[in-house]
Order: sequence, then C-alpha cells, then structure tokens
Amino acid sequence: MNHHPGRQSVAPSLDISKSIEQAGSRPAPRNALRSFFAASALVAVCIAAYLLVPAIRSEINRLIFVLSMADIHAVRGWVESAGAWAPAISIFIMVFHAVLAPLPAVAVTFANAAIFGWAWGAAISWTGAMLGAVVCYWLAIGLGRSLVERYAPTGVVARLDEESLPLE
Repeated sequence: MNHHPGRQSVAPSLDISKSIEQAGSRPAPRNALRSFFAASALVAVCIAAYLLVPAIRSEINRLIFVLSMADIHAVRGWVESAGAWAPAISIFIMVFHAVLAPLPAVAVTFANAAIFGWAWGAAISWTGAMLGAVVCYWLAIGLGRSLVERYAPTGVVARLDEESLPLE
C-alpha cells in the first residue's frame, strides 16, 4: 500500500458481526425485492422463450448437443454459422455456459481463438465470461437465498449463518 505524506490513511472497520446481526433483524430492503422480481422475470422469459418458440428451442438443444461433445471444430462451425453475428453469439454461449455450469467453456474459448484470432478471441471469451459472471451474480442476489431457504433441509441455512459469523 502506498503511503502519501500529509494524508491520513483510513482503514475500514473489520468488525462485521454487528452489521450481520443488524442485517438479520431488518426486513429485506426494496432493492432486494426488486432484484428478486427482476431475476424471476428473466428466468421466466427465458423458460417461456425456450418452451414457446420452436426455433429457439431447436437452436438451444443444438447448442447443448454441440457443447456436450466438447469438440472445438463443432463449436467453431456452430458459431461461424451465425455469420456477422458470430461475436455476439459467442458471447451469448459464454453467458449460457456460466448459467448452465456443466457445459465446457474451454471448447468455446478455443473456438473463439480459431475463429477470431487469439487477441479478439480472448477479448470475446473474456467479455462473455464476465457478462456470465454478472448474470450469475444477479440471479444469486435475486433468487439465491430464497431458493436455498425453500429447498434446503430445515436448519441448514441457520447453521451456515452461524458458522460464517466468527470473523472477530
């Protein structure tokens, strides 16, 4: 850490146990509810598009098949078939991969390098991976805890909360 003469360094407080206790006693803020409804709406729109639009269902099923093969040439062919939309489709695939974790991203990354060259391929892969992380974070903030509380065995969430408190 750089020290600048004449400036006071202000260290943030590391005692977060009080903040956690206070947060647990307050009702959920409106932003959390908005995030929950926005994430729920996004998931509902994606599911509806998959179920109700045959062309989307067909392409998503084809994409899952191509990615499940983990064959760089197959992924490359699928992405190249998008023509001028190939970079956007490749970014979509990386986001899709982030949300559906069992799919291999390395095949898409190598296919991007083969299609766009190593520099642009790396930039497209990185952009897609970061957008995927943002979508996953948004979904986790909006839906994560409520889904875990609903489907986890009784007491698991409370036990995990208790285990995470000793940061003093």
